[in-house]
Parts: sequence; C-alpha cells; structure tokens
Amino acid sequence: MSVRPTLLSIAGAMLLAAAVGLAGMHDACRADQASGEAAAASESKEKKNAKQQTPDEAKSAADNKAASDKDAASQSYGWSAVRDGAKIKLRGSVPSEEDRRTVLGMAKAHFADLEIEDQQKVKAGGPPKEQWLGAVSFALKQLTHLSDGGVRLTDSGFQVDGAAKSAEDYKQLRQALTGPFPTGLSIQGSKVKAPVADPFVFSAALEANILTFAGNVPSEEMHKRILDFAEAAFGGATLNDKLMVASGAPKRWDDAALAAIAALSRLNEGKVTLSGSELTIDGMAPDRSTATELSFQLRKDLPSVFHSSETIRWKEAGTQGDVANTILPRIKEIADTEGLALDRVLPSFGGNGGR
Repeated sequence: MSVRPTLLSIAGAMLLAAAVGLAGMHDACRADQASGEAAAASESKEKKNAKQQTPDEAKSAADNKAASDKDAASQSYGWSAVRDGAKIKLRGSVPSEEDRRTVLGMAKAHFADLEIEDQQKVKAGGPPKEQWLGAVSFALKQLTHLSDGGVRLTDSGFQVDGAAKSAEDYKQLRQALTGPFPTGLSIQGSKVKAPVADPFVFSAALEANILTFAGNVPSEEMHKRILDFAEAAFGGATLNDKLMVASGAPKRWDDAALAAIAALSRLNEGKVTLSGSELTIDGMAPDRSTATELSFQLRKDLPSVFHSSETIRWKEAGTQGDVANTILPRIKEIADTEGLALDRVLPSFGGNGGR
C-alpha cells in the first residue's frame, strides 16, 4: 500500500474545502455591502426629505404627532360608577386627588344610605377639570334612577345601562338623555329597562269630550302610536295623557289596546280597561245598533289570548209619551197661532198610552 497517493488525496480535499469557504465569505461580504448601501440610501433619502420640508411643514408634522399622542392617551381615560345592591362602586381615572375627593363627596350626597367603594386612581391626560366634573355630576344623577346598573364616561361619551327603579324614574331618565347636556358631553349609548308592572294595567276614559289615558304602555314607540291613533279616532276630543312606560305587557298587547280604543271611539262616553289579559268596557252607545256592532267588532279584533266583559247601554228611541210631552205641545202652539183645533184631527197621547 502506497502512502503518497493517500496524502495527495487528503491535501486535495483540504484545498477544495478552503476554496468553497472563501467563496462563501465573498458572497456574505457582498450581501453585507448591499445591505449597508440600502440602509445608507434610505437614511440619505430621509435626510433629503427633511431638508426639503419648509419650517411650516415641519411644525405641522410635529403638531400632528403631538395630537396623535394626546388622542392615544385620552382613549384610555375612563371613569365609571356602578350600583350593586346596597353599594356604589367608583372606578377609573380622576384628574387629581382633589377631584377624587370631590367625586366621592358627590356620590355620598346622592347615595347617603348606601356604601361607597372608592377605587378611583389619579391620572393625567383627561378632559379639562370643570368639564370633567360636570360630566361626572350628570352621570351620578342618572345613576340615582337605577335600581341596579351603571354609568360610564369614556373618550367617546356617556353610557348608561341597567333597570329603572320606577316608571317615574324611567321617564325622568329618558327625558335627561334628550338634553341639554354638560359642556362637551355626548350620549354614546343607553340600555335601560323599564320597571315591571304586575298587573299591567291600561285605561282610556271618554267623558265630556275629554279622553284620558292612564296606566302602562310597553314602550315609547307604542305610546306615540296610541296617541296618534286616538287623535284620528276621536277627532276634536281633548287628550289627557298620563301613560307611563313599564315592562310586563302580555303578548299581543298592542293589538288589544288599539281594539279597545277603537271600541271606545264609538261610544258617546265610557271607559275601557286592560288589566293583564282581561278587557272591560263600560259606556253609553248612541243607539242599540251601534252597541251591537261595537260588541261584534271588538270580539273579532281582540286577540284570542284576551277576554272581554262588556256593559254597553244605549238610548231608546222616542216613545209615545215622549211625543206627547215634547213634540205635540209645540205643534199645538203653532196650531193655536193659526186658529186650528188639533183635538179634532189628532189622537190624544197621555202617560197611559192614549184612549
């Protein structure tokens, strides 16, 4: 076996490896050089653009960046108050320690009989102090109308959700959300549930051309629909509206209420009452035919889940006695003036039905 050829083979392999390594290093150097040239070109371009900006353009760019930074900071500035049973929970950001104490005092004034849990944190970057405190005062006032729920202030505006304590509280809260509002405050959302009425009672009474509504309606939309329907059905009658929004209406209540009002519109005077799924109607119709038609139409229009009880009266047509006591005296008066003797040509009418 010859050693020399083996040594030559090893030496050749080493030279080949070295050549490959040098080639790789050369490629890497070229890549680094290209990268460096690109970065330098980008930096040079940025400097060139900066040099091309006018002083006004540079100031505008700086102002835009500052405004963007301020907007980003304000988006995280929020405050909330939640009513949870016998406790009021205050959370979120306040502009200063003094403002924290002011808000705590507001909460204690509005909810003197409830525990106040204060977890507010001082944080810069909020709205102007007086504007912010005005918004907080408005929010806490609305919270007093809720049996549970909360109010929230964010960069987007004011939000309220929960359940109203009573029909009157619901009405006042709805009115407050129509404005006017504290400076700078806008309403972002409202999800407040009306209180439950059990039984759910509605009534409409017509007397002396005055139509009075009282009791409950399931929504503001239905409230308006009832008033519009009544204006069309009762013509010149004066409307006295005492309706309050509440939850708990039976199914198809809207149809039942409109059917009841339509029936009432055919009476000279009377009253309809819906209590749960029971409808009662009591009143005076102009005649028997109207009373009969009214009763038939009401039973047809009333949803099957409702039951009705009707007490409809009507005026009887004139009787013989009415003719004798009202019409004949007037005719006799005219006849006497003309010199006629009616007793010779007309029958006698009396309380006993004649002779």
